[in-house]
Amino acid sequence: MADVVGTWEFLSRCQSLSLRERAFLAVLRFGGLRKGEALGLEWRHVDPTANVLRVDQQRRKANALAVTRKLKSEAARRNVPMRTPLAQLLADLRRAGETCEVWTGRGGRVLVETRLVFPFREHELARVAAVVRGVDPASFPPGDCWHVFRHTLAVELVRAGKSVEYVHQWLGHSDLAKTVVYLRGLVGGFVDPLGVEDLDRTPPPVIGGSSHTSTGRTGRPSEASSPGTRMHSHVDVPSKREPQLGN
Repeated sequence: MADVVGTWEFLSRCQSLSLRERAFLAVLRFGGLRKGEALGLEWRHVDPTANVLRVDQQRRKANALAVTRKLKSEAARRNVPMRTPLAQLLADLRRAGETCEVWTGRGGRVLVETRLVFPFREHELARVAAVVRGVDPASFPPGDCWHVFRHTLAVELVRAGKSVEYVHQWLGHSDLAKTVVYLRGLVGGFVDPLGVEDLDRTPPPVIGGSSHTSTGRTGRPSEASSPGTRMHSHVDVPSKREPQLGN
């Protein structure tokens, strides 16, 4: 997205979207989940105590409610932090109930109960995508728009002082080279490292989906810019490695 910092304002402008739809977009943008990972979330994966989303399964086809524990790679099985506004959105949605009824089956004639957080089908996702493009057409060209949010999170994390290795583990990439591709040539708003809420106070993602989440604070990385310093659009791979997340 062209404006990294203004995403909450972007979501608020999507007035025609439901609370569930806006929460879905926020999970993609601030959790960095792949579309299938977000569609596979059940309420048992949303942990408000540890303040994390547990990525442990996915839905490969939105028109089917069936989930699979086979992810893109084992690196994708991880816990990711919930920023405060995202946690609030999900808490508001949860108050409506942890189960909902959806029409499924051939022709959508069967009413079933599900504990999926986002039991959307393809035509519903297409409508959400159309609204998103209407609000910010420059950031969401035709095609699969969902990865735009994931790329935006990657840029935000690096510009907030996180290393490429940190972003690599947050996104659940099996290969560091994939993360580097995400960060080359992407343009976003300039971010003050001290102004990005909770990036340094939130426990880092736990790789492997362990139920034990670190409660310690992560230190500010050595490559972080000083307050007020603008970081340029080109992103270089840091030469100094951060400790591995979750250790």
